[in-house]
Amino acid sequence: MSDMAFSSSACATHSNSVLDTDAQPVVLRASGLGIQFGGLKVVDNVDLSIAAGERRLLLGPNGAGKTTLFNLIAGDLRATAGTVTLFGQDVTAESTASRARRGVARTYQIITLFRETTLLRNVQLALMAGTRRRWNPWASFDGPGSDRRARDVLEQVELDTKVHSIVANCSYGEMRRLEIALALAQSPRIVLLDEPLAGLSGPERRRVGALLSALPRDLTILMIEHDMDIALAYAETITVLQGGRVVVDADKQTVLDDPRTREIYLGH
Repeated sequence: MSDMAFSSSACATHSNSVLDTDAQPVVLRASGLGIQFGGLKVVDNVDLSIAAGERRLLLGPNGAGKTTLFNLIAGDLRATAGTVTLFGQDVTAESTASRARRGVARTYQIITLFRETTLLRNVQLALMAGTRRRWNPWASFDGPGSDRRARDVLEQVELDTKVHSIVANCSYGEMRRLEIALALAQSPRIVLLDEPLAGLSGPERRRVGALLSALPRDLTILMIEHDMDIALAYAETITVLQGGRVVVDADKQTVLDDPRTREIYLGH
């Protein structure tokens, strides 16, 4: 991260308004959260509190435990210490599917899509996952409601002209936007975005950044991202991890001015 990324100009917000997080209910709380593999504590005693509608950026060097923390929140990994509370309910022992039904959606560093079918079918599958129809092997994907909702979600990420395109024939940037569409298709209350700009060209990064800024203010976003220009413009609050522990956790400017943040990223 360069000194330029810490400048005040880099902190101008792109979102429509800045949320007063103190006035909003907490939708996600981690208390003493941790996971240990053998003798290695990958996430260690993390306390985290995120308000409804908040735009939170999770920063830290490689190996800091950021994606592992996402896995603990989403339920992909089971915590060995501490608790996760979503929307006032302790979900520490709940499965990934159960947490998804409560309103948690996520994207991954490595794109995971059905590449040999269409963009429309990918979104329809995501929609079906949230209904009882997922248990019916003979259920049709092509009901008018499902088709319209899938098209609306693709339009939201500017892929409405690609609905019948095969995923494998799409550009990498289009695949990234499709992955965001799959998360949004579930009508989530909180979305975990794991490096949504990774591997994108400059114009595509700005495009995705604009799409994220246009998301409804009542949708809570927790994001890991290394493109500091876009990430800092988007985020309102920042949590910095190092060695699996929270080092700094505050509003954006306070975190950027903190000497510990500069030490982690700049070495001075």
